[in-house]
Amino acid sequence: MKKINLLFLLAITIGFSQHVVAQQTQEAVKPAPMIIEVESPYSYQETLSRFNENVKKFGWKVPKKYDWVKMLKNKGEIGGPMVMYELCKPNHAFALLQNDAYKHLSVMMPCATSFYQKRNGKTYVAYLNVEMIATMYGGEIAEIATKAGSDRNQVLSFLRD
Repeated sequence: MKKINLLFLLAITIGFSQHVVAQQTQEAVKPAPMIIEVESPYSYQETLSRFNENVKKFGWKVPKKYDWVKMLKNKGEIGGPMVMYELCKPNHAFALLQNDAYKHLSVMMPCATSFYQKRNGKTYVAYLNVEMIATMYGGEIAEIATKAGSDRNQVLSFLRD
């Protein structure tokens, strides 16, 4: 009986140890977030103004803008202003879309960039982590996406001033 209890305790201890090691490993190797959210040091309007200035300065296009407050006004309040811009750098888009094998990537294009004010009164910017997605593909896609992400970061550089 003592032998069975001892084996049972040993099995529980080993199982618990493996669980703790697995949990610590998961915590130590957290993947990069797919969506990045940054608190803006500026007001909502100033954040949008600086963004729009940089869009022009760095040669990007905004094919469409969505005003979530207007689109959802019949549903109720969402807690503050919120817009999403489609952000496109034509040379990066062309580099991908000219290749039939990459056309499926158009579902992630143009790059969505959201600007919103939370109920705490602070302004935030959220965008897709293009560099992280690039690592998932590798090769030519990674090269183009990494360059696009780097160029997009120029547009958002005012957030780090």
